[in-house]
Amino acid sequence: MDPQMQQAGDIDVDNLFNEENLNNAALGGGILSENAILHDTVFGSAPAQTEQLAEHATHGSLSKLTWARPGLIAHIREDGTTVETSLQRLDTKSGKWVNVKPRSLDTTLEDAVGLAWNTTGAELAVLDRKGRVNVFNLFPTAANRFAHTRDGATDQADELNQPIGLLWLTLSRNSQDKKKTVLENVKENGKWKHEHVEGGYYPPHALRAFCFIGRTGRFNMLWTKDGSAFKLVALNLPTPDAATYTHAAMSQTPEGRLLVALHEATGDISIYAVSIVFTSNDAQTPPTLNVEAVDHKLSAVPPYIDTRNQAVTDMVDGYVLTHLDIWPESEYSWDHLSKQHLSPKQPATLVAAYSSCNNQRNAAGNGIFGSTVIKRWQFQQAQFQLHPRFGGSGSSEPVETVVQPLPDTFLSAPITNLQVMEPGNAVAITTLDGTTTFYDPYTMTMISPDPSQQIVSSVGQVNIDFMPSSNATNQCLSPHAMVLAHTDPDGQIELTTPRYRDYTSTNANLRELDPSNSLDESLIASYILSFSRSCWHANSTFDDILSSIHATVTPASLIHIRRQLFTTLFQPKNLVPGPPNTSELDKVPHSMIVYKALAFHFGLFNPQNHPTKHEKLAHLWTWIVLNLRWSIVIIGDTYKSLHQPQPQQNPSNPQTRQQPQPLPPQFLDLVTHNIRWIFSLYNFIIQSILLTGDRQTHPSFFNPPSTSTLPFSQTLGDDAGDGTQGLIALLMNCNWSRSFLLIMSRLMKAIATKAAVNINFANGKSNQVGISSSLSGTTLGRVAHTIQQCCLQHGITVNALEALFDQKFHPDKWGDEAGNNATLERQVDMMISGYVSKPYQNTIRNILDHCVNGAEGLRGKGELDRLKLMEGMPEGGYVFLNMDDVAFGGYRPVFTIDERSKPGGGGNGFGFEGGDGDGEDGVQKNGKVKPSRVLYDAHKKLPLCCLQSLALNPPTVAPGTGQASGMGTGLGRITSTEELLAAQVRRCVRCGSLSDSNVEVVNKSWPRQLLQLMNRCVCDGSWIVEEVREGLHLD
Repeated sequence: MDPQMQQAGDIDVDNLFNEENLNNAALGGGILSENAILHDTVFGSAPAQTEQLAEHATHGSLSKLTWARPGLIAHIREDGTTVETSLQRLDTKSGKWVNVKPRSLDTTLEDAVGLAWNTTGAELAVLDRKGRVNVFNLFPTAANRFAHTRDGATDQADELNQPIGLLWLTLSRNSQDKKKTVLENVKENGKWKHEHVEGGYYPPHALRAFCFIGRTGRFNMLWTKDGSAFKLVALNLPTPDAATYTHAAMSQTPEGRLLVALHEATGDISIYAVSIVFTSNDAQTPPTLNVEAVDHKLSAVPPYIDTRNQAVTDMVDGYVLTHLDIWPESEYSWDHLSKQHLSPKQPATLVAAYSSCNNQRNAAGNGIFGSTVIKRWQFQQAQFQLHPRFGGSGSSEPVETVVQPLPDTFLSAPITNLQVMEPGNAVAITTLDGTTTFYDPYTMTMISPDPSQQIVSSVGQVNIDFMPSSNATNQCLSPHAMVLAHTDPDGQIELTTPRYRDYTSTNANLRELDPSNSLDESLIASYILSFSRSCWHANSTFDDILSSIHATVTPASLIHIRRQLFTTLFQPKNLVPGPPNTSELDKVPHSMIVYKALAFHFGLFNPQNHPTKHEKLAHLWTWIVLNLRWSIVIIGDTYKSLHQPQPQQNPSNPQTRQQPQPLPPQFLDLVTHNIRWIFSLYNFIIQSILLTGDRQTHPSFFNPPSTSTLPFSQTLGDDAGDGTQGLIALLMNCNWSRSFLLIMSRLMKAIATKAAVNINFANGKSNQVGISSSLSGTTLGRVAHTIQQCCLQHGITVNALEALFDQKFHPDKWGDEAGNNATLERQVDMMISGYVSKPYQNTIRNILDHCVNGAEGLRGKGELDRLKLMEGMPEGGYVFLNMDDVAFGGYRPVFTIDERSKPGGGGNGFGFEGGDGDGEDGVQKNGKVKPSRVLYDAHKKLPLCCLQSLALNPPTVAPGTGQASGMGTGLGRITSTEELLAAQVRRCVRCGSLSDSNVEVVNKSWPRQLLQLMNRCVCDGSWIVEEVREGLHLD
């Protein structure tokens, strides 16, 4: 302000309407000690960060930036009216994980001050300064689709009751639900093992409910049951008259109560216990709220004394509270490794972080906030013994909550973020200088790497931290503490991956991992530990772990992570066949851990890391196995529905019989198209095996296979042409892929047998037994008819499929030995390296000699028809569902428009980039537009869209699918450029696969497991809905 105006006695309008002054006025007093004047202090050299600290001091325990388990990041823009959500995705062009374009949510609020995800990340609550609440529900089929389930525009505004604390109750239906996780990795006898623990969810068990507290101490709870609208129930905590609070913290306890801590503007902290009891299952009956005071005036603001420098002490006015939290008691009580209960658990802990405030007023000073002191108190359940005089009264001994102080912790800088990491054995603290450090929550000592450590429980033990940022505000760590998100001064989200504290590697950003180095070994163990924890949480993703690995370790080091992944999670019985009591190989397709491990193995592949041909083979092998597993679950659920017991007659009314509910047509479409893809894969495998035999018996018909003359995309790794190496050899020798192929063939055979389908190709004729007319229109009839059509189209019988993949039909045991660790190591090496081990290299030859050829072979028995196999040979893009573009060409196909050749201009106009770099479909060379490849829906295994439909040409049949290219899913028939640009598809953030965006929300008539399958890509990556124009590349 102009000094002349000050001398004239004019009003300082800027200072009068300063936001901080208004906040302090609303509090009714200062938030510091008596002599502290926050608004009269000059900001330091980082105004944005200082302003953030001021918000922490005045706006309560609310967050403006939060990261959910499904990978979604939500933050409130500076205008206070816009909430944006985004998530990470892998850009296969650059090989880097980037932030997806944010999507804005219309909050209809004036000034949002805080937000929070529920425990599964499926719902987002947003609160504004007047206590109004908006709730957004995440659509299950895409990570950037939201439904506005509660609009706070009609809430009663209360300007004096600004929210200062928010907590979602644990998402649990009943007390029988179990919560599981991996507590730590333990190294025993040279092998890392998991300490797998489980426990129960703390009551109250509410399906959808959250609580928030206002400045006057009013406790509010919004709850709903059975999808009905949110209802409000409130309670005034027994606070002193005219008390005003700055911060509130809440936490659930094993007794089913909520511990509530309130920080008063005077500096006192009050503790309450609120019980929430749902007395009825009725969706309209509100819960009963009761409150009990635990402790009043727990502590005042601590005095500041610097024993090293009296001048500093004189300069400090006092402390201001910036963070208040309650770290809950651990929910885990049972150790599966030792088969015993865990040692006594740490009780709940109240944590208050205070930053010092100095009165230095020159602009060159260090700012208004200085060092930090963290005060802690533990909540103990104490049972008091009554006087002997009252021993026979029959009354029970009272149990009270006792608050015990713990030693203080001092930091040299103010705290901007304090976050407890799952499962509660590490605390991440970010200070004003941008440094993030991990602490032990029980001792508040810094976690540091130890070369001799045999136990890993936190990423803080592995010598990594985050690059300090001088302009970062509103920091938040990812669920696994692998990526740090913050907003810049412009309000944009920035992501920071960790770095190593030492820089011994040649590349300062990437480290070459050496498993013989104890610190590197611990780092790998921490990655596996974080991944394992993600497997036990609903909706959880591990994209932050993948992005951290890609940004910190060299590509050559990935194989060490892959090897330890499988050796830590699995035992020989999970990978080696044998008797049922020694092997669990048949259970592998149903294991969620196996599925997640394969997805993690798949996600470690980065096409821009110059992978070797064997790494490409391992990537394609994993993709096919993931698709096989996805199809097994889909078709397996159908098979189970066919074996449901017939409903019993009602004895009181024998004429009535409840008919079983048929599967919906949309689900049956999904099943039949997956069956067609499975048979195309079988055709591809059998054709490759027969081609190997032809090279051996008629070598003069073939050019000598050579890596210099044949591209990798054609040999698929079988450079010698003898079946010892390559993708087909991997599929036939890796026990997981062979087991998946065998289980799928048995499912086909079981359905065909139930429908009495019998097909044989003896004497060059198609001999078949048709499906009974009584099955027409039934689920069994339709599925069996699809299997029958595929058998006739491809010249394969279901008996032939079982014989090809069942180990008992082969005299050679394929190099396996039950219970042998060497077999386990060979299996793991083949999966992660793409190189077939020597004991397995004769498998293809054995199949040809003992199973296919000869009078007793499949061809002699009429189980295979070579001519039909060749006629039904599928297109490679269909078998691999476009993933061969990633392995061969280095990136996913994307939409492209050739400006030189639009419709009507003599050319096709539209196409897709793709191909294998060897001049295959979709690649433009010498200015010529080559025919585009078909893009396939990863779920439905149907053409999504192709060049012919875009160019307004008649639809053509995509090879091997039996479907017209323009009549598939998603985009369907596009009739103009603008329709193409505005069309929407779902794209996977991890692998780039595409799927139909018009997916109906799965209802109760669909199999239960299908919901999770449709929510994620085949590779377990999240779907995002985007317009074609968003991913458009103009030539």
